[in-house]
Amino acid sequence: MKNSWSASEVSQPSAGGRMPRRFRLLHRNELDAVLRPAWAVKGLLPQTGLAVCYGPSGAGKTFLLLDLVCAIAEGAEWFGHRTTKAPVIYLCLEGAPGFVSRIRAWEAARKRGLPELVRCSVQAFDLHDEESVDSLVRSVLGLTCCLPAGLAPPIVVIDTLNRATVGADENSSVSMGESIGACARISEGIGGLVVLGHHSGKDMERGMRGHNSLAAAADAVLLVRRSGQKRTWDAQKVKDGQDGVSGTFVHENVVLGHNRDGEQDTSCVVNPVCAPEPSRPTVPRRLAMALAALKALLPPEASRDLELVIPEARWREAFLSACPATS
Repeated sequence: MKNSWSASEVSQPSAGGRMPRRFRLLHRNELDAVLRPAWAVKGLLPQTGLAVCYGPSGAGKTFLLLDLVCAIAEGAEWFGHRTTKAPVIYLCLEGAPGFVSRIRAWEAARKRGLPELVRCSVQAFDLHDEESVDSLVRSVLGLTCCLPAGLAPPIVVIDTLNRATVGADENSSVSMGESIGACARISEGIGGLVVLGHHSGKDMERGMRGHNSLAAAADAVLLVRRSGQKRTWDAQKVKDGQDGVSGTFVHENVVLGHNRDGEQDTSCVVNPVCAPEPSRPTVPRRLAMALAALKALLPPEASRDLELVIPEARWREAFLSACPATS
């Protein structure tokens, strides 16, 4: 089919003398600079898009998310992963008094105040309400325009998805699609990342609760789980990163003071558990003695580049001479 426009029409400049351009057509040499992945947490969380941190109740999602955002706000390593310093807005939509206690515990354990780049909100928020979404974007942009230059794009944590979609059917593809679309509007509006705190289903092996379109739309997914006192997070999905990365942590109790009844107020902080170094195999005593005897036979000038042959009979004789009880 012949095009209805001609080459002369395509090249015709606009009234202002410039050619209107809708698409930017990139040369290969430009692709790396434009499309190179930018990380909020190296190899785990991108600087833009949608991420989900989910797990069963009591696994420690909120404790972990708080620890994560504090690391990002300070530009500090998180479980050995580099972070890029950025402002973080944390929407605590459930258990606000407990969340304040967790902040106090973090401050007490780390011996410093909550990072200046962390801001919190305890107001109700509805992902399915356009005005609510627009208001959040405006508030975030109002904050970031007053911050120093050179910071990474802002991050908004919504904890939890369920409390941000009250009355919606999370198992519906339509409803979940609206939630994903609202997260995309926030991400695009602030030019940064949206992180959802979410729950796993009754069968944790089947993934996060609700319609599976959320997992498909996410750029990163972290699963948090607990086994006794030990807790782990696993990177189930990382676009442009490596799946299967994990970390282990425990909750350390922190005493915050005493309440009116004279009882201790406590909360917890996340403490990473370093993987134990692989143990070296134990060399049997007889073998160690044999190696020592062989080493004693080598001349002082022996080196890695000098090839020597020690007769087996001579080695055996030296070994039995040093350790006669082993014969």
